[in-house]
Amino acid sequence: MEEGERNQSSTLEKIVSDSNTTLEHTIAAFHDIKDQIATPLVYFHARSPQTTSLSTSEVIVYKTVEANQGNGYSATTGKFSAPVRGLYFFFMHTCSPVSIYVYLQIVKEGSALMASVNYDKDSGACSSSQVFVQLDAGETVWVQCSSGASNRQLYENHPYYWTSFGGALIHN
Repeated sequence: MEEGERNQSSTLEKIVSDSNTTLEHTIAAFHDIKDQIATPLVYFHARSPQTTSLSTSEVIVYKTVEANQGNGYSATTGKFSAPVRGLYFFFMHTCSPVSIYVYLQIVKEGSALMASVNYDKDSGACSSSQVFVQLDAGETVWVQCSSGASNRQLYENHPYYWTSFGGALIHN
């Protein structure tokens, strides 16, 4: 009888051990899959252009960084570099003084994604532009002047006029 109990006990211990091993493998596989499908938190918002006068092909550098989760935006270069591959949403909010034209583009790796012109002959004016774009990790997006001149300027007057650039990863 004792030998039968020892065999049953040994068999039961092996079943428990095998079950624990299987459970550990299942949990590890779940964590691997979860990490692959979870969208990381990546977003930024920057305002206050470093310079208000605009020249053609100039990259607009926004010096006040309100948020930069994922550290994709550089206040030194004005460019956002995607930390991960995915679908991103970008916006630019552009303000100009009275009777001044502003021509800006949202650019990916040198190619315009969205172009905008802003002008009002009677008052300062603001407009917004948005774009969705698929990026690979390391690809860059920025705001650039598409037509500059001595009379092309950005405008900023807190709290009413904010010229800004921002974006977020919405799906990876």
